[in-house]
Amino acid sequence: MSAPMNRPKHLSVSKVKTYRICGRKYYYRYYTDLPTRRSVPLIIGTSTDEALQLGITQLRAMHDFDLGLIQQCFEETLANEIEGANLTQEELIELAQGAGNIRRAFDPYFKYVKNRFREFLQPQMEVKDWYPDENLEVPVTGFIDMVAIDQEGDFVIVDHKAKAQCRVDPDDKFQVLTYGIWLCEKFGLDVIPKSEIHIFLKSSPKKTPEKVYHIQEIFFSQAQVDNVRQDFVQLQEAIDKEYFPTNRWHQLCQRKFCDYYDVCAES
Repeated sequence: MSAPMNRPKHLSVSKVKTYRICGRKYYYRYYTDLPTRRSVPLIIGTSTDEALQLGITQLRAMHDFDLGLIQQCFEETLANEIEGANLTQEELIELAQGAGNIRRAFDPYFKYVKNRFREFLQPQMEVKDWYPDENLEVPVTGFIDMVAIDQEGDFVIVDHKAKAQCRVDPDDKFQVLTYGIWLCEKFGLDVIPKSEIHIFLKSSPKKTPEKVYHIQEIFFSQAQVDNVRQDFVQLQEAIDKEYFPTNRWHQLCQRKFCDYYDVCAES
């Protein structure tokens, strides 16, 4: 890593999350031309996001949804993503099982959000040119999966996750909290909006789960709010110092989870 680093034009939640996992992975992803493989999680995640955004657009326009069109969007995106992905037979089995679970989750998801919320703001609401801390010199950008107004008139952030297990990790909480702080500034809110992480259980290695859709409500402390601001400042400092250490202890430091594992192992 002898090439000089340049500050990126913007920071994002995903960049912070990547650096948290492994500084070297951050370097390979954002400072090299090494290819990113279309893995099963990426294929399912992209296909699910496209279908969900279509459904949210329907709900926003007419407060109802067309499950057939949503399923069709999912299938078409899935087919496009699979093409040329060179998946192994084991991965194809994993993909088929995960996609089957996602299909089952659409109906309960859209029924829930239709009854839960009275108004849906613009889908994929963009966070742009935002400085969450006075010491931050690089702006933060990103997209929020969904912001809605519930029956009591309160803002609610909804983040969608396609996961193999029904578990919310610190990075998930970091993401919705970041967007909550931004919403406070944008709309002049006194408290962080309610946040929900909606988990689509994409696979189960032992058996097909009975429930493929879960909701986790997230709560925050003031200390967590302060830490979010510092996370972006610390990433900026790490970039300026060209500090990109390898994190061999992280659970995702495995070939099946990291596109750069072999390159990193050789180096």
